Amino acid sequence: MNIETVKVENKNYYIVNELEANNNLYLYLVNENDNSDIIIRKKVIINDEEFLTGLDDEEEFNMVMKLYLERFSN
Repeated sequence: MNIETVKVENKNYYIVNELEANNNLYLYLVNENDNSDIIIRKKVIINDEEFLTGLDDEEEFNMVMKLYLERFSN
């Protein structure tokens, strides 16, 4: 099994899920050395380069958490 990782703030995170919503791709990430360190990042493209960025606000966070729970809790 090949699990993709990304580096965020000098830490490696596993990409455990991806969801598309509102023309954005959200990544659900778990620290490879500390499974209690879970973050959500949004993939953005600027000048044909991909970046991970934090969410804009609590409303966006609540929206992506709701989507995650609806999709993966069944």
